[in-house]
Amino acid sequence: MVPREIVFRSLAASGAVLVAFIGVCHEVVGPRLYPWAPALFGGLTGFYVAGAVMIFVGLLLLGGVLEFVRLPVVFMGVATGVVGGGVTILTAALQDIFHLFAFTMMLAGVATAEGYRRAKRGGYTRNLP
Repeated sequence: MVPREIVFRSLAASGAVLVAFIGVCHEVVGPRLYPWAPALFGGLTGFYVAGAVMIFVGLLLLGGVLEFVRLPVVFMGVATGVVGGGVTILTAALQDIFHLFAFTMMLAGVATAEGYRRAKRGGYTRNLP
């Protein structure tokens, strides 16, 4: 049987990878699926910068979960979830559509935060110098 700490760390790592993948989807298919969205970012440059930031945040979260870098994984995961939830609500209110990628980002951020919190609570994380 797999220890619970490993299961929770796997959940956190999966959520972090999903955040980065959502950034990739934002870059590749975002303007086609949501043609009105680049205007909200001031044009395509701002739109692509937002996607690159999501990729970077996802990779940072993954580095934090795997303890390659020291950062507040739980805070960043919750913040990612709040941004995803906010975009989901705003898109539904302003455009009358369901933004699957933003909703998935919300779930991925929460999964990363909660998985990491539970893994750390279980004593599985190693102490960094």
